[in-house]
Amino acid sequence: QRYVVYKPFIEIKVTDAIINRILYDGNLNILGEPSADLLLQGEVINYLRQPVRYADSKDILEYRLNIIVNFTLKDTRTDKILLEEKNLTANTSYFVSGQLAKSEDKAVEGLLEDLARRVTNRIVNRW
Repeated sequence: QRYVVYKPFIEIKVTDAIINRILYDGNLNILGEPSADLLLQGEVINYLRQPVRYADSKDILEYRLNIIVNFTLKDTRTDKILLEEKNLTANTSYFVSGQLAKSEDKAVEGLLEDLARRVTNRIVNRW
């Protein structure tokens, strides 16, 4: 069973994570839209939290988080789309009890790192 969950401000967190990863990578610079050679646009399609492991029929021990995005990379000079990704998925899992337990918010940090790495790799590896 899949549970669709809205995570408040996830769009902002995705944007920040991708910007930070691009800066960390160092192959591209972040500029304002008027002076940029490339324009990266995207949308969050879905955020899913799915139970993975149960202690019994009622208590959930582990969840899997998935985030699904679409994005395009466009050359602003020629208006040509250089890269288009549909349904790019990042995921992580976390335990809600025990020694490895963490909060959903902490797990989201790892999820966003995975997503930002995937997006940045696709952009940079394009060249």
